[in-house]
Amino acid sequence: MIKILKTFRGGRRLLAIAIALLVAPFAATADNSDNIPFNVSYAGTLVPIPVNLSGGPTGATMLDAQSHGSFGASMSHIVTEWVPGTGTCTDEYAGYDYYMLLHASVVVTFANNDQLFGAGALWNGDLSGWMCLNPADGHFAGVAAGGFSGGTGRFDGATGTFTAPFSGYNITAFTMGYGSGPISGTIEGTLTLP
Repeated sequence: MIKILKTFRGGRRLLAIAIALLVAPFAATADNSDNIPFNVSYAGTLVPIPVNLSGGPTGATMLDAQSHGSFGASMSHIVTEWVPGTGTCTDEYAGYDYYMLLHASVVVTFANNDQLFGAGALWNGDLSGWMCLNPADGHFAGVAAGGFSGGTGRFDGATGTFTAPFSGYNITAFTMGYGSGPISGTIEGTLTLP
């Protein structure tokens, strides 16, 4: 009987060591919550909305997209307004019209209904995004940049920065007078959770 008790005590120590080894990686991750890589791929549709902060000819669009990546499946909703810029489209975009991002608002909604918020804007002349649009066929491509600004659930108080390369086709602008069509891209950056 004493031999069995000694074996059981040794087994408890072995069990405690095994649990410590299993928990250690998660404890290290929890202590290193600063700078969590964030990457979401999306594909969806752009639709025009009645927002025009610039007062110019472009107006705003809203992206509704299915997305997946960091933290699982999600829906991405992005509002942007672009204005003609002074830059030049080069390389594979030579001959395209150049636009600057006036403002962007981002909401990523995850399967458990937690939401992550972000925004980008043209402030004090700092370029937070560019887009090149082919006036002949509606093809466009560009990159927007901004910051994470909180959220709900696990993203409450989240901060960080992101870039969002994208491309698509504006299939109605030249035939119907408003912009709508397919778009795909990624939201890539670093997220800090409190």
